[in-house]
Amino acid sequence: MSIIHLTQKLARSIGVPRTGNTSDLADETILGPWTAKPIYLARKRYVLFINDRTLLTALVSYAPKDTLFEKFADNLQLQLESLFIEKNAARREAQSYRNPALDTKTNRSILGSLNDMAYQYFTIL
Repeated sequence: MSIIHLTQKLARSIGVPRTGNTSDLADETILGPWTAKPIYLARKRYVLFINDRTLLTALVSYAPKDTLFEKFADNLQLQLESLFIEKNAARREAQSYRNPALDTKTNRSILGSLNDMAYQYFTIL
């Protein structure tokens, strides 16, 4: 089971109900859980994902929101392959995030890193 923690704003915008505590769920992926938040760049809406363990980031277009996690999984697979991870291992890891368990509880330390990364994207783009 893969876990993605959403900020309250992102959870509301994609229609995710407030969930219970996912700390009893075991994240069976190698990278572990991710945290996501919406950001605006050049008048377009994106979702910034950051890995809780490695701080690896992924920027995914928000629209259409129905395919958000599929786009994230595709982006993750490409990133892992670019880091010279074996194709089959990268595909397995990415596939687990197509239907993740969603939670609205977030780590404040990770949120700080996520906000910093969002600011860097905003200033560069």
